[in-house]
This record gives sequence, structure tokens and C-alpha cells, in this order.
Amino acid sequence: MTAAAWSAWVPQHALLASGVQLVLLPQPQWLRTLVHVAIPFGSCDGAVRCANQSLLIAPGAQHLLEHVLANRLEQMIGAQFAAHGVNLQAQTGWHRTGYHFWTLDAPLELTSALLQALLAVDIPADTVAHEQQIVAHELRQRQHDPRIQARQQMLQALFHQHPVRNSVIGTPAQIEALDSAHLLALYRTLYQPQTLTVFAAGPLDPNAWAAALSALPLPASAQPRPVRVEPVEPATVVTQRAQSTASVAVPMLRLAFKERDFTLPYALREQSSLLALELLTGPAGALARAGRAIQGSYDYAGDLSFGYSVLEWHTPQPEQLLELVASALADLRQQPIDPAQLALVQRNRCAQMLRALEQPDQAMLWLLTTHFKQTSLSDYLAAAQASSAELLQQRLSEHFQPLNAVASLVLPR
Repeated sequence: MTAAAWSAWVPQHALLASGVQLVLLPQPQWLRTLVHVAIPFGSCDGAVRCANQSLLIAPGAQHLLEHVLANRLEQMIGAQFAAHGVNLQAQTGWHRTGYHFWTLDAPLELTSALLQALLAVDIPADTVAHEQQIVAHELRQRQHDPRIQARQQMLQALFHQHPVRNSVIGTPAQIEALDSAHLLALYRTLYQPQTLTVFAAGPLDPNAWAAALSALPLPASAQPRPVRVEPVEPATVVTQRAQSTASVAVPMLRLAFKERDFTLPYALREQSSLLALELLTGPAGALARAGRAIQGSYDYAGDLSFGYSVLEWHTPQPEQLLELVASALADLRQQPIDPAQLALVQRNRCAQMLRALEQPDQAMLWLLTTHFKQTSLSDYLAAAQASSAELLQQRLSEHFQPLNAVASLVLPR
């Protein structure tokens, strides 16, 4: 398999005179068009710098602002979207906030309406108060979700200062302390033509989209483009073990490894970690060879400023499982990687990525994540293929080492 397999997934980029970026992925065989309008700032941005001044961003403010803007957008353009049977949604991530929809008809008309409205929103105090109540209800719901509890516990054990350790939506006290003045300053700084990117994928004509969106009477950016202020994060973990209780039938175990090596390109960091985890937990992996194949999942998460690998299980015997994994990792570090097994997991990894692209929602997710991580779809395939046995041995020895590990347990009450 070569990069040619990705040729149909190479997006077209354009920078409009207004400063808006376009990332367009023509897929003529699709029936629907997916659109996502996003800014490159999210819950992990505790501060931005603009015109030699820093704006501190209160925890939870990005998510509350997203709620307020979604409320105002519904009032401004909700009827237009509803006339086409379209539901506009919004989401705050670690390093992006976006407003998205899919439609069978009029995608360019709706995208134009969304762009213009998003840059012309007011933020009344009564709307802020209303959305604070909505977020407070969301917080109460999350308090009873053991999966969210487990993830937050793990992140707080991994990271000392990086905002990823904080909840995306904040705490009740943090949300209550926010006011319309702070949200308005945040909106005026972060929501400008030069910070907006329009992602669209489906049966579209890139030239027609560029021409139509270029003709929109968008306001000029009022100030220089804001720049993310990256947090300073120690290399060590906070604690190697975290434990709590929740309403679960079986203990939940997460074993995470904090990233220390940021010299590797992001795609190579991610793919080499995933391949190493497949060598550990896959059907022919080290645990299976030891007669201890245990059903679970694994992932690598992060961006340019942080990262971690994580394995997740529901297991009645978490302590024994931790011992088994530690032993299997030690064996992997000491034994040469079989070239045939490596070639197999590389092929499987590439096939998984290509299969994911067959789903429009997954294709859009790839488009978003690669853009904001300053990489590309083809970089991921190349990274999987370039993850040599030597690199995987290095990752097993340096990334998957005990000093980087956090064991996070959620036990039944």
C-alpha cells in the first residue's frame, strides 16, 4: 500500500482575501455535504497573545461561549437551516471550537449564512445567564458518568499544569464566575475572519465555493491574529497511581504513558505508539503469546504540546492485569521485533485508516484533526509505514517506561 491510496483524500486549500481559510474535500460519490466552521482555540487554551498583550482565558469560558454563540446563531439563522431540514451543532475540543452541520441541499447557502452570522453575534447578559444554567445541568449529568470520571482522574494524574487536566466545560464555581464582559472580550479576540477555517467535504465544486465565499461582505479583522500561549509542563507525572469509586459493576482500569519526546513529528509519535500497543495487545501480541489475551482498547491522544498513550480495560482483577502488562512490556523491550509481525500490524493499521475514511463523519474528523495538528492525511500512512523496528524498540524503551506510567482505577462503590 502506498500514498497513492490516499489520492482521493487530498483536500484543496485556499486563503480568501478576508482571511478565512478553506479546506475542501470533493467527494462526488457522497449524497450529503458535511461542513464544519472552526477556530483553532479550545479548552486547552488558557491564554492567547494578541498585539503584544495577553488575554487570560478563564477555565470553562470557551465552552460557555460556544453555548452562547450557538444560542444566538439559532435565533439569527435557525429558521433558514430548519427550512432545509438541517440541525446546526457546536462542539468545544481541546484545541478547537466548531459549528457544524450536514445537508443534502444548499450547503453553500447555509455555509455563507453561518459565516456571516458567526462574525456578527452580540452577547446579552440574559443569554449568558440562561446558558450558565444549561451548562450547570450538563455538569450535574457528567458527575454521574464513570467514564468521564475515569478520564479526568487519569489526566490529572498525568499533567501538572497543562490545561488538558481540566474539564472541558469547567466546574460549577468557574462557570458561575463568568460574565458577559469576559465572554465578549474572548469573542472579539478569537472570532475574526483570519481565525476561521471552513471545512467542507462532499459533492462540491471547490472553485464555486471559493468564489461564493470570497464575495461575502465579511467584516475586517479588528486586531492582529491571536497566538496561542503554550503552557509549560514538567516531564514527570503528578502521581503514578490514582483511585476512586463510582457506580460501576466491574473495576475500570486505565494505564497511561505520558509523552516526553516532542522531537518526533506528531503523526510519527502517534502511529509508532499505536503500533507498539498493537504488538502488546493484538491477537498475536505479547499478552496473547503469554496466554493472557484480554479484551480492551488503546489509543494515543495529544497535539503539538502534549501527548499520552492509554490502555483501557474493564477487569475484575486490575492488580493482576497491571502485573501482566508490565511483564509483557518488559519482554517486548528485550526481544527483537519480528519483521513479519511488524509488517502485518503496519498493513492492518493502514487498512483501518482507509476504512475509517469510507465513513463521511470519520473523513471529516480526519480533515479537522490533521489540519489543526499541522499534518496531513497522507502523513499518517507514511508514519505507519516508516515506524521501523528500531523506532518501535526506542518507543518501548523510552515512552512505555514505568517512570512515564499512571495507573488510574475506578472501583465499585
